[in-house]
Amino acid sequence: MSSDTRNHGADHVGLGADTATYAITTVVAAADVAAAVVPSPARADGVSEAWVRVVDAQADLLASLERRCRAGVPFGALAADAAKLLSLVQAMDAVAVPDAEAAALYARERLHRYWLQCPYVARAFAKPLGYAGDYLLMDWMYDADCRADTRLGELLCKVYLSFPVVQAGVSRIDWLQRRIAQVVDGIPGVPRIASLACGPAAEVAGVLATCDRPIEVVLLDQDRDALAHCGARFAHQAAQGGMHPQSSVSLCNVAVRQILKDTDAVLGSVGSFDLLWAVGLFDYLPAPVATSLVERLRRFLKPGGRLIVGNFAPHDCMAIMDTVADWRLQYRTPEQLAALGPADARVAAEPVGLMWFLEVGG
Repeated sequence: MSSDTRNHGADHVGLGADTATYAITTVVAAADVAAAVVPSPARADGVSEAWVRVVDAQADLLASLERRCRAGVPFGALAADAAKLLSLVQAMDAVAVPDAEAAALYARERLHRYWLQCPYVARAFAKPLGYAGDYLLMDWMYDADCRADTRLGELLCKVYLSFPVVQAGVSRIDWLQRRIAQVVDGIPGVPRIASLACGPAAEVAGVLATCDRPIEVVLLDQDRDALAHCGARFAHQAAQGGMHPQSSVSLCNVAVRQILKDTDAVLGSVGSFDLLWAVGLFDYLPAPVATSLVERLRRFLKPGGRLIVGNFAPHDCMAIMDTVADWRLQYRTPEQLAALGPADARVAAEPVGLMWFLEVGG
């Protein structure tokens, strides 16, 4: 998702021959983030005894895992304790937290020295682009390709990727590819489709690779780095013959606030679509803004067009995401997601059941 933290004009970036020269944002080393955390004695002020117990149990297990990782114990021999660690992570969500900030402070003081060795958590917490779920972090997750500086960091990457919510974030790509293919198959001529807050646009790569007819794809994002990343990716895919030769990908630098402020101007700039989707955006929007955005995005649809909106549901790893990673989202039940759209909207889930999709017509 590309959070609406910067507001650039709605200009278009082409897929010219120089696309491959775009530089991808420098990776933030987990060790650098961990070093920036000033150690201090853990404080339990304003935190319940239950929270202290579950956090301390996790810290003790992490300390033990770190010692054994340093000693070169094979990961296979640590599997049982890695599974126990996941259980302790999930146990955090069963504890009532009257003071969220105090709970977050205590969790960070006790757990950061360990969890920030995991590049996924370190980048989310550091927010080098101003928000947690940036395009590079999402690409790491989709590819399960992230190298830690320590063996404990490597192990924690495996544990992180086993979080059900992370698995849902990955499985949504397959769900989206199938749904996009279904919609495209029913569109005569050259379908025009778009992703809003496109991030790394992983689902688009699969659609382009498997579609045997020309399609026009428009990627919209407020983050120029994300668009540059996509430009390089799809220029390479086209050069390798990984898409129909008459398919095209356009990159548009558009901020969500621009759509909310002047819908007609953005519509005049980017045009209308047979299919428009936004996955990884609405999780950051409060209900009034989300509802208003759904109404405006429907105006971007051609007659018979479809809009798909994705949103994570509440899950059992929210506490560690909120406190340790400082990655806070607007989770919605299927009923809450359906309430963002018109009465005839339909809601479906990806296979894990933690990412729901609202689908509406124009």
